[in-house]
Amino acid sequence: MITEQQLTEIRNYLLSKKLPIDILIEVNDHFVSQINDLQREENLSFEEAFEKVKDDWKEELTLSWNGSIDLLDTNPFIRDVRQQLAIENLISASKYTILTISLIIISALIFNKNIFKYFCLLTFLSFSIFPLFVYIKNFKKFQLARKYSNYILTLHQGGSFLFLGILGLSLQFTAKFFNYSDEVQKLIHSGKTNFEITQILLLIIGTLTLTLISFFSIISQTKYIKQIEKVKPFLKYL
Repeated sequence: MITEQQLTEIRNYLLSKKLPIDILIEVNDHFVSQINDLQREENLSFEEAFEKVKDDWKEELTLSWNGSIDLLDTNPFIRDVRQQLAIENLISASKYTILTISLIIISALIFNKNIFKYFCLLTFLSFSIFPLFVYIKNFKKFQLARKYSNYILTLHQGGSFLFLGILGLSLQFTAKFFNYSDEVQKLIHSGKTNFEITQILLLIIGTLTLTLISFFSIISQTKYIKQIEKVKPFLKYL
């Protein structure tokens, strides 16, 4: 049976590897399980089993942090997990963005100019504002990332705050899209516009890119809130 002091030794070792706390909790469980198995099956002491498990994880947890403030780039294991999570969130955000494009095209074809104009305004405005609403509603949970700024609580926290950097730009593009919605609708209907087509296309691409980032942030926020509930009990050890 592993003692509380030995559990603390395991936690401190994993904390020294700068693991995000939600991942550290999972790796900690693996360490404890493997150590228990080795003690039982090979009749090893805690110290011997611990060293053997550390050796098994050595390659994945070897620090490669070069002293920069980016604590995310710590070891191959975390980089792989972070890349996988980012790809998953980006794929999900892309699906919602494609759905948005489809709704805009359909609305341009079936609505008159005024309805289309305000439909687009409400659609893009909601995507820009919603992450802010989630942030305010769960302010205390998001503040934990700032309170424990020496640690990464979850790899989702970076994407959770992404919307703050684009909020002003998103609102500007939404306003421009509103002003040029007649030309956008005309382009969708006939492929023609009174303005330079490149100008309108850049407006559309810019607005949808910012929408993609907003969706990415919303998805990251949802996962951050879920993971932070798992992390909270562990914070007493930090």
